[in-house]
Amino acid sequence: MSENMFSELIGLMQNDVSSEEIYTEVCKIVGKKIPYQSATLYVYDGEKKSLNQEFLVGPDVVDLITEFDFGGGTGFSGWVIKQKQPVIVSGLPNIQIQRKTQFKSFASLPLWVGKRLLGVLNLGHSEKGKYSKSNITLFKFLSGEISLPLHHISIRNKLTTL
Repeated sequence: MSENMFSELIGLMQNDVSSEEIYTEVCKIVGKKIPYQSATLYVYDGEKKSLNQEFLVGPDVVDLITEFDFGGGTGFSGWVIKQKQPVIVSGLPNIQIQRKTQFKSFASLPLWVGKRLLGVLNLGHSEKGKYSKSNITLFKFLSGEISLPLHHISIRNKLTTL
């Protein structure tokens, strides 16, 4: 990630902007490196041990296999958090129901700080092959970088509830 993008994230954390503003900027920064049509951020609730949809960009919620619970929450995202690394699917079939966009490419970035799970960011695109396993290093790097402001939000939320 360029120094400018990292500076943007640090600036957001220092200026006490709302969680929604941070989520918006994180998704914009990701979009500069990884194109997507929809993005969905799921935040991990440690008490309930589940992922909750927190933020959405684009016309559709991005998740796969929403009917199943893999032990970390429902949907494919619940499974991804156990993998602890990005998961990329570059050629989805045309079987997605109730979506405006038929995603052909899907990426799921688990968001961790150390051993602490923060959530998952899912990206969807209608073009087949938009995401490639050859870009896994970029996905891992972005996962780490965008975890920092989300960790900041988590700490800030805990401090305001004390």
